[in-house]
Parts: sequence; C-alpha cells; structure tokens
Amino acid sequence: MENVKKDGQTEPVLTENNIILFANQKGGVGKTTLCALFSNYLADKEVPLLVLDADIQQTLKKQREDDLKQLKQQYPDEDPEKLVRYNVRSVTISNQQNTRAIMDYLKQQKATIIIDTPGSLSQDGFVELIAKTDYIICPYHYDMNTLGSTRVFALAVLKLKLAHPEIKAKILFVCNNHEKNIGKAEELQAFKKVDEYFKKFGLLFPRINHRAEIMMRYNTISNGKEMEKDLKPCFESLFKTIYNKEKDNGNIQK
Repeated sequence: MENVKKDGQTEPVLTENNIILFANQKGGVGKTTLCALFSNYLADKEVPLLVLDADIQQTLKKQREDDLKQLKQQYPDEDPEKLVRYNVRSVTISNQQNTRAIMDYLKQQKATIIIDTPGSLSQDGFVELIAKTDYIICPYHYDMNTLGSTRVFALAVLKLKLAHPEIKAKILFVCNNHEKNIGKAEELQAFKKVDEYFKKFGLLFPRINHRAEIMMRYNTISNGKEMEKDLKPCFESLFKTIYNKEKDNGNIQK
C-alpha cells in the first residue's frame, strides 16, 4: 500500500508490516554489522522498527548493551533506553511451535521487524522463521569459501520455497566489505559470473566497499556521516525495493 501525493507520485507507507532477515550460513561476511547499519538507516528514515537478535552469539544485543552504557556515561541524568530510536531484543528460535508463535505475533505489528538470524540452516524452526518473512538480506564476499556457502544457502532457501509454497521471501544479495581495487582480470570476470548466477535466486544490490570504520566502529545508535556515503547507494536501493516495491532493482556498483 502506498500514499499518493498531490503531484500524483507515491510515497511508501512506513507502518506496513515488513519482516526482514539478515542471513547467510557463512560467518565473517558482516551479517550482524550490516543488520545494525541498515537498522540505523531505517531509523533515520523514521521507519517504525523492532530489531531482534536470534543469533546464538547475541553479538547485536551485546553491542546495544555497550551502546547504552556509553549513552549513560554521556548523559548521566537520562534514561539511555529513552534516547535510542529502536529497541534491540533477544529472541530464541528453538523449535517449530515456539518460532511459529513468535512469527505470528511479529506479523501483526505495524512496523518493520529486522532479525539477525542463526547461521545454521539446520536450526530447528528455520522453516517457520522464513515462512512469514518478506525479505532475506544475504551478505557475501568474493572468495571461494563464502561464495560456495552462499550458493548452498540460496539453493536451500529455493528448495524450502518449492516444498512450502507459503514461503514468499525474496533474497536480496549484498556484496559486503568489497575490495574494489583488488582482483585480476580473470577474477573480475569470475565475479560477474557469480553475480549473474545469484540473480537466478534473487536481486543484487550495489556493493558496499571496504572501509575499516564500517567494520570496526559500527553501533546500534547512528551510522555517522563518514559511513553514510559508503552505505547510501546500497541502502537507498534496498529501501526503494522494500518500501516502494520496486521490482527491477538489481544494479551492481562497479
């Protein structure tokens, strides 16, 4: 659903329910970091937001706890929970019944729900997790181990969708922490073939280039202006796809 402006253009309805997973069974691709950064971006857009940490390591929840401590030091007379723009909560994906009940509840919320997922595809309750999901943002790198694991993940989601027609989740691929000046001619050609292959399973989005500050200094409060210019091409494209429902949005950042 969209609101129609006076000039005939449409604007997104930000209170629509959207459930977005950040998922890839390969660790080290920046899944949790990207989850936090995109959550901050959506908060800047004033999207009603709830962020859930379902990963066993609880990295996102721990980061929020550290951020709240820093806010308390900066503003000792304020309740830090009232200074943040969205909540980060822990959630346990333990079994089918539990997960189904959680997802049924989340689907009723007039907000965007972002979930940092467990890395394992064999996690009990995974089918129920994605059954009510709208989008799966899948970060990856251009290295053989990551590409192979990402391919397995995409195939597994496809098999689940074939076996369970109620699953409508779209995979949105993001090449994260990309070293744009690295790669021989034959490697660059191989990267293009990888991109074309992933397009069979979902949409590809502008690459997020490597920047140490993004990986080392992220938080769950704000991205900051220095990070914004590196994140903007990808995140704007994701936003338009999710909230403006743009179907053809597979631009690849060169």
